[in-house]
Amino acid sequence: VLLERMLNAARGARQKEHLLALANAADMLTRSEDVQPALIELATAVAAVASQDFVTIGVYVPGTQTVSLTAQNRHRFSNLSGEQEWRRLLTTDEGLHAIGTWMRETRQPFVARDAQEDERVPESVRDFARRSLLRSSMSLPLFFGDECLGFMQCSSFTPRDFPPAEIAFMQGIASQVAAALKAMQMYRALAESEAQLRGYAQRLQASMEIQHRLARTDALTGIPNRRYIEEVIEAECARAVRHDTALSIVMLDVDGLKRINDTYGHQAGDDVLVQLAQLARRSCRKGDAVGRLGGDEFLFVLPGSALAAGARFAERFRVRVERHEFPLSKGEAVAMKASLGVAEFTRGTVESAAQFVELADEALYEAKKAGGNRVCARPAARRAA
Repeated sequence: VLLERMLNAARGARQKEHLLALANAADMLTRSEDVQPALIELATAVAAVASQDFVTIGVYVPGTQTVSLTAQNRHRFSNLSGEQEWRRLLTTDEGLHAIGTWMRETRQPFVARDAQEDERVPESVRDFARRSLLRSSMSLPLFFGDECLGFMQCSSFTPRDFPPAEIAFMQGIASQVAAALKAMQMYRALAESEAQLRGYAQRLQASMEIQHRLARTDALTGIPNRRYIEEVIEAECARAVRHDTALSIVMLDVDGLKRINDTYGHQAGDDVLVQLAQLARRSCRKGDAVGRLGGDEFLFVLPGSALAAGARFAERFRVRVERHEFPLSKGEAVAMKASLGVAEFTRGTVESAAQFVELADEALYEAKKAGGNRVCARPAARRAA
């Protein structure tokens, strides 16, 4: 009696270990990125819990009875060809397909005391069972709710009957396997959805960045447009007030652009503006900015530069424009000149960015009025007077 109790206790302990392994394998399947090894572990755990020699778990393509994936426990096929033949039968044999359809329609397991002799078993499968020494067999549909996710097939090397209690036990295991498969599908679907959402978010962010950049970029020249350069001036004025630093701006107007348009056409005028923008961009120091206000007017923002430094910058750029040859798309080349007005931001005398730009515009007007191709600077104190 004592020995029997000890054996029962040992069997109970092993069964608990097997059930824990089954739960762990099911949990691993739900979160695994590599499904095949996890499915093999689950089949192996089922074989241990159910005391079966050979267990196959088959997964259907959602909504169909097409087998998309199969996995066996770490079974006792003596060679790879036996495993490959079994997988082929599962995916192509019409008799097995008919059994699968019956299980799907009735939600009942298909039980055979001896798969080698049972005439309900397809001849191809009976022949395979004889060569593999498989005898008793039970196939169960894997249902989650009303959805059939696949099947579980269990076999042993001994012919035997399956009592109702064992069938019910196996159906309980099948329910756990089905729940694990469904959780796996939901986890993978969620991961795919999250990946898609991340992709959508990245594309949306890129699109928004492009739109943001386009909204602040002059379409012709590729440099900042009036909207953006005015934002820069606002920010730099606030910085100059906060840190008590110098700030000047230079407004430029191309001399004689109308003559180029009238003589060579508007495309020639556009060629000049594009090249002038490139010259302007190359002339900026780190921290400087330049933008096109519209037409033939450009504006430089020069943080850290007082009026005299701004005027020197403007003069250097005026000379650079004067010495530059502007090739046109039709093959000609023209010489251009520019007038520039310089203004300095002075705290207490310049009250706003708009007033600051107006000050530079007045200096530019003086340069144009004096004949063009020159630089005029407008001190803030003179504006306040």
